[in-house]
Amino acid sequence: MFRNGIRLILIIYRSNDGTKDNGRHIKTYITNGEKDFNKKMNRAERFIKKSSKPLRIYSSTNKRNLKKAIREFKKRQLDVEYGNDEVLEKFYLSLKSRWISCLAKPSNRDETIFKYDVDIKDEKNKLRLINELEKYTEILSVNKTKQGWHIFVKPFNHTLIDAEKYVANLQKDSLVLWKW
Repeated sequence: MFRNGIRLILIIYRSNDGTKDNGRHIKTYITNGEKDFNKKMNRAERFIKKSSKPLRIYSSTNKRNLKKAIREFKKRQLDVEYGNDEVLEKFYLSLKSRWISCLAKPSNRDETIFKYDVDIKDEKNKLRLINELEKYTEILSVNKTKQGWHIFVKPFNHTLIDAEKYVANLQKDSLVLWKW
């Protein structure tokens, strides 16, 4: 799960891991299909092993829609064409980051998977939330995190559940934490 289609793999360091900046991207890989995902995930794992910083590996929860991302990129490209030369130069000198930004834009996802981010390690709390979720939707994956759990589910009427009751928050186009 979370390996097929077009996805982003991000290497990030966060302030709560002992760094000064919060959520700073170090490196990003674009993947297309499970085989490519696995190959680039191996690269990301080798990269973080070599680092002296406490890095995390994330990937996009939802597959990305290539056609929507291309349309967004072309729109941004046209917008910059009518700006000043300095803006134009900055755009074309950072094409990869511009393209990644278009792929990452929430409206350019190709599917919707909800993630409940549970920020406590209480096993009973996690099980109560899972039992509540199962009344309304299908549980796709439950992943342990540094601070608790990520529970991935199919979309449903999320207003039926009070996430705060379970010390959780709902995220609709989030990231999968792979390594920390």
